[in-house]
Amino acid sequence: MAINYKCSVGRLALCAASVAVMPAAAMAQADAPPPAQDQSAADQVTSEPIVVIGTLIRGIAPAGNNVIDMSAEQIAATGAATTSQVLSSIPQVGNFFNGLPAGVSQQPGANGSNPINRPNLRSLPGANTSGGAQTLVLFDGQRVVGAGIQQVAVDPDIIAPGVIQRVEAMTDGGSAVYGSDALGGVINFVSRDRFDGVQMDARYGIGDDFQSVEASGMAGKDWGSGGFYVAYGYSHHDSVFGADRDWVKQVDWNTGVPTGRNCARPT
Repeated sequence: MAINYKCSVGRLALCAASVAVMPAAAMAQADAPPPAQDQSAADQVTSEPIVVIGTLIRGIAPAGNNVIDMSAEQIAATGAATTSQVLSSIPQVGNFFNGLPAGVSQQPGANGSNPINRPNLRSLPGANTSGGAQTLVLFDGQRVVGAGIQQVAVDPDIIAPGVIQRVEAMTDGGSAVYGSDALGGVINFVSRDRFDGVQMDARYGIGDDFQSVEASGMAGKDWGSGGFYVAYGYSHHDSVFGADRDWVKQVDWNTGVPTGRNCARPT
């Protein structure tokens, strides 16, 4: 009986030793170092800059934000002497740039004494109101002060065309970001960073009882680490009254379309 008992104890010790060896082997296999990568394949991996462009509203996919862009070369090709003429080359700008009154109405007096050329994207109604047809005008992404004291419409001709580096027009509306005054769209003028030299532009037009003079100039100096430039624009257009024509017709200020009946010139 003593011999059989000793054999049983020896078998139990052998089994315990086998179980203890198995976890050690498993841990040694898990801690084995990964195989070395090919050096030639690692050398082929190059790092490139990643530019991320985001929107002002997080989580919103960019949709319906078509932007019309005019570069400085395209602006020069138009031959425009004023900023209004630059905008008139954009088909989505609906009004006809014929000097809309700057006040809140077309009544004679102070309201109609300061005509401005208001841009009107998509020919929305209300170009003769204080909102300027819900088209927001920005300069370098900043709002511009209105042309008068009774309304918020902006006269684009206060910006000399030589200063403009690029024109951006968003025609799908920007009220979600800028408010109700951008319901029709947003026009942003981007100015030049630097200019070196002198640039002059002028235009003269003549017609029956009508003369038009437009001129603009810019001069600047760039010395590498800094610079400055000065720009100036001037325009003058004679007024044409109904008495100067044989036939006159009333015009809708919003669309530029003649309305009503033809009228003979008063005697």
